[in-house]
Amino acid sequence: MMSRVAVVLMLMVACVGLAWGQQGTANLPSAVPWQSDDVQLSTEARLFSDTDNTTFDFNLRSRLDTNSEVQVGWFYMSTSGPDPIADTIRASELQLMPVHVLYQVADGTVRAAIRGGVELPTGTPVGINTDTRAFAAESRPIPTLSVPVEWGDPNNWLVIVEPKGVGFDADMMASDGSGVVEGFGNLFILGAGVRHNAGSLSLFADAAYPLSGDNTINEDTNAVEQGLAWSAGGTYVFGGSHDLTVDLFATTSAGPTPATSTIVAPDDCVGVGLRVGGSW
Repeated sequence: MMSRVAVVLMLMVACVGLAWGQQGTANLPSAVPWQSDDVQLSTEARLFSDTDNTTFDFNLRSRLDTNSEVQVGWFYMSTSGPDPIADTIRASELQLMPVHVLYQVADGTVRAAIRGGVELPTGTPVGINTDTRAFAAESRPIPTLSVPVEWGDPNNWLVIVEPKGVGFDADMMASDGSGVVEGFGNLFILGAGVRHNAGSLSLFADAAYPLSGDNTINEDTNAVEQGLAWSAGGTYVFGGSHDLTVDLFATTSAGPTPATSTIVAPDDCVGVGLRVGGSW
């Protein structure tokens, strides 16, 4: 049987700012756009303990004006699981270019923004049945739209809430003609997180759960279902001429892009993420 929506476990791009007032968590964005005239560049890797899953990501974040920013990235991932799902080993391949714009609509004690965009496959993303080599592909752009809201002191405690919609394929045809492979479809999910900043070190945590739609795969039945996406970790600011920062965190989410931050690894597999960023 075809591995269902394995492809959607492999999308990611970094989206964390360098200044405290422009930082979210590993999976949630700040509602404050990038304010510097410099461009932020970051790279990230995530490793999941129960899968042969290594992800490399590069991201560019730039100010458009006082109220808006744009992010463009490139991501590559190849993954497979050592444990079978419905008697079949899963595998996935993906190259992706996410493009997103954030526009701030409220600034003050409570800050809010609208973030929208697409995640564009630069190669056909596929979920592969490693027994038969049949595959299912999600080749169209994945649209996303969210409304991040934050309040609190960016130099102390910061709270973030983000309702979000993601347009995954609902059905994909198996290449061997065996039938339709079920996808996540239109996913609506609510996330919340906190960040505590204290000097050069800050700690963060977030969690998100679907209001409707599915966002993970049952490791026994291969059926799509709902799961809790979360992350927890910290950021250390080394500073210097390029405002170097390093993030280290644990997570169940496939990636930090608007689409992939909603996806939970099968069997709630926990991954370790490392991100390095700076401004130029």
